[in-house]
Amino acid sequence: TLIPNSELVEKKLTNWTFSNQNIRREIKVGVAYDADPTEIQRLIQSVALVHPDVIQSPTPMVVFDDFGDSALIFTLRFWIRVDTATDGRLIDSDLRSGIMAKLKNAGIDIPNPQLDVHLSAVAPLKVSIPNPSI
Repeated sequence: TLIPNSELVEKKLTNWTFSNQNIRREIKVGVAYDADPTEIQRLIQSVALVHPDVIQSPTPMVVFDDFGDSALIFTLRFWIRVDTATDGRLIDSDLRSGIMAKLKNAGIDIPNPQLDVHLSAVAPLKVSIPNPSI
């Protein structure tokens, strides 16, 4: 978050993290285009619902965010309580590992980026090898 200096000098600043130890986190997940969005949302949410460090109220939610270049994009939104023993990155890592396992067990692919190239030619393309001696 960028806060202009004028905001800090001229207005009252409220530090919500200081007064509330709960913070929201997000994890983005891309899945193959042939996947059922409702099933994906259920599988991803089920991982967050059983994680001991994820707060259950408000309930973790999964939204279908976008049609990506190579995947359907979903976002898991969840809350954790921050204290000296909590590392949000470790919780994110646990959830990502759990999501991968759930999707793999369900036979759902997490695709690699792909690019289809379509060539259109009116006449045959000339193919040559410039240095055949190499």
